[in-house]
Amino acid sequence: MNSNRRWVTSRLIASAALIASAACGDRTTAPARRAAPADDASRVISDGAHGGNTDVFFLPPVASNPNGAAGYGDPFQTGLPVVFKIRDLTPTVQPVIKTLTAVASKSGVVVVDVTSTRMLMAHGFLKRIFEVFEQHRTSVDVVTTSEVSVSVTVDDTVRLPAIMKTLSEVAEVTREDGMAIICAVGDGLRGDPGFVGDLLRAAAPVPIRMLSQAAGRRNVTIVIPESELAATLTRVHDRFFGV
Repeated sequence: MNSNRRWVTSRLIASAALIASAACGDRTTAPARRAAPADDASRVISDGAHGGNTDVFFLPPVASNPNGAAGYGDPFQTGLPVVFKIRDLTPTVQPVIKTLTAVASKSGVVVVDVTSTRMLMAHGFLKRIFEVFEQHRTSVDVVTTSEVSVSVTVDDTVRLPAIMKTLSEVAEVTREDGMAIICAVGDGLRGDPGFVGDLLRAAAPVPIRMLSQAAGRRNVTIVIPESELAATLTRVHDRFFGV
């Protein structure tokens, strides 16, 4: 009889302990998530510590109301709307392409001018001129033309007297020694309408003997007196590179 009483008593104590444990548990329920307004892309959320978005956790302020603003440091309130604005940070302006990439030069150049009124509206005249250079195995660097004249630069003058003699049969030919070439190179030249003007201003007050732009519009070449080469290169570097 006594053993039955002890068994019943122990069962009652265990049941009471279980009920007390359940009563002491956290009865707090996660707040209901509020739907975002239909006309707004913002999200209304609670943070991960309060049954909301587990990717977001709001931390309490490290200083209590440092600037005296109303509402700063108030206890956390669940269910308040939090607005996230996503901004497109893609640059709206195209990357700036540096206009000038490099500057090269060559000294010891001779300018040869070939002038003839027979060039005007004549077919094959330029061919005849360059065939003479080909026959004497002399390469040409820079070429400029007009209706009645052609100017070229050469740096190999060994056969130049013979070339001039042959050309003089069909045109007036002159040469100017002691010249130099400056070549400005860069992909940005094609999209910079003011580059040539800047280059000429950098070269001033040196007179420009020849000016040529390649078909690809990636380089511009000027011919100046060789005596002015060093000073002109310095001004060009100062203007475009700042060094």
